[in-house]
Amino acid sequence: MESSVVVLLAGDSGDGIQLLGGQMVRAAAQSGRDVRTLSDFPAEIRAPQGTVSGVSGFQFRIAGHAIHDPGALADCFVAFNAAAYAKYAHQLKPGGLLIAASEGFDARSLALAKLPADADLLNSARARFRVLELPLKDLTARALAEVSLGQRDKMRSRNMLVLGVLTWMYGMPAAVVEAELRAVFRGDETNLMAFKAGLHFAETLEVQDYRVTLEHYGAERGTFRTINGSQAVALGLAAAAHQLGRPLLYSSYPITPASDILHELAKMQPEYVTVLQAEDEIAAVTSALGASFAGGLGVTASSGPGLSLKAEGLGLAVMTELPLVLIDVQRGGPSTGLPTKTEQSDLGLALHGRHGEAPIPVLAARTSADAFDAVLLAAKIAVECMTPVILLSDAYLAGSAQPWRIPNLSELPRITPPRGTAGEAPYARDAHGVRPWVAPGTPGGAHRIGGLEGEDGSGRISYEPANHQAMVRARAAKVDAAIRLYGPLEWVQRCPGSETLVLAWGSTYGAVRSDVERRAAEGQMLDYIHLRHLHPLHAELKPTVDRYRRVVVIEMNEGQLAHHLQGLWARPVESVCKTTGQPFTSEELATLWN
Repeated sequence: MESSVVVLLAGDSGDGIQLLGGQMVRAAAQSGRDVRTLSDFPAEIRAPQGTVSGVSGFQFRIAGHAIHDPGALADCFVAFNAAAYAKYAHQLKPGGLLIAASEGFDARSLALAKLPADADLLNSARARFRVLELPLKDLTARALAEVSLGQRDKMRSRNMLVLGVLTWMYGMPAAVVEAELRAVFRGDETNLMAFKAGLHFAETLEVQDYRVTLEHYGAERGTFRTINGSQAVALGLAAAAHQLGRPLLYSSYPITPASDILHELAKMQPEYVTVLQAEDEIAAVTSALGASFAGGLGVTASSGPGLSLKAEGLGLAVMTELPLVLIDVQRGGPSTGLPTKTEQSDLGLALHGRHGEAPIPVLAARTSADAFDAVLLAAKIAVECMTPVILLSDAYLAGSAQPWRIPNLSELPRITPPRGTAGEAPYARDAHGVRPWVAPGTPGGAHRIGGLEGEDGSGRISYEPANHQAMVRARAAKVDAAIRLYGPLEWVQRCPGSETLVLAWGSTYGAVRSDVERRAAEGQMLDYIHLRHLHPLHAELKPTVDRYRRVVVIEMNEGQLAHHLQGLWARPVESVCKTTGQPFTSEELATLWN
């Protein structure tokens, strides 16, 4: 009985690789296993068929215990064509199982992949791997012989035949998968027929060497679903609107990979939430700010280049002291860079990328499911501190999936708007430096608001030097006071006597946690804190860091957080970083630092 298995799927973008992987993940989660995923697909809408650059990949790890990352080397690799094999063969473990679609390795496929015409990939693969050739084209054609579709349309169901094979191989509940397919395809039996054909074919093979029995994971009790980062953000925004009890406007301009949040909210149509697709990034952020001025919560999202365009709108939100949540789903840059690959290189822009003195709270989600809680915290800080807040996600979190326990509303934090009743001065600050949230139409609440500096206490336009100095410091102090909403400093791992502290943030969590747990099991003493609050930093962080001889920061950029912390603390900070467009693996981290 195996405790975990890593499966890699790859083929053309039109082969339905992501759909196939998603169905396997949902089946695994519903069968009582923990799962983690990693999507890897080209940026082109219609990438060249059969080429290495057009290959779409999906990796998932299934385990009978708690896991934190999708694994590195695969136990099983399903290659739909030669290009997929050429791109990912190095990620299959020696002795691992290669399932190859026979028709995808013919002379035409070799030519499209720009491989030598005499390359005998499958025979050479047998020297390193176990190889199972599947005549997917013939099997699918036979399974759908009575379906009145053309050959090309029938071949779109090849991925469902593979789903049937994998369902049998890994002991997934076939009835659950069938029910999912019926819900997805709504009466179209074609894909269901292909799935059943794959299931029956695998059973008929009777090759027990290919079948893997996985342990069951004794997870906490509750109602679970699989969720990716974009879905978690959308649900978090719906929950924030409910907890606030006011309308929420989500306004954004389509950009990969942030667009999926817009899609999810449009499908969900949650109560209190209005979705607007703006004409550009500037319109998106300013319309969201307009909603906040009107008394609702404005939310916008973007990726990389869009965050740059929103900078002036963020400055306006700082000056007007209105709540706003901006979600940045980071991708490889600069410019349009790597639209479908992951990176954490927007941190410097999030911390400092505005003109003037315009500090903003910056948070980061650490897992796909954690994005739900991170959005709620971002909304709470934005409203209760009357400030814009940036929440950092990335392409890896947005597309990767994991099981998530659906919480009860009673478990969620309340979001309490600052006072703003009739007769109160609109710019009178409370003990934390927060001004009231006064919506238009509030009796006695008429006030001037805009991008010009306002007079302390009245909001009237003021160019007085001393007033500007006071207001700059008041806005900064209000942001610094957001630490009251943080809770205690959270440790991921503590080892008695450790002199080394590992710091990381965002989506590096899974790989870093797996790495530090392995090191601790081998006797290496080190502690680990995963940062959610990037500005202001947690009040307990600096005194904690001062106790360690060595501090190591791990992030997917060229050391942005490490450089920032080193400047703040005036002490050496080691940096472990990469910018390949791919997330860290725990195996990779084992070789990158000691």
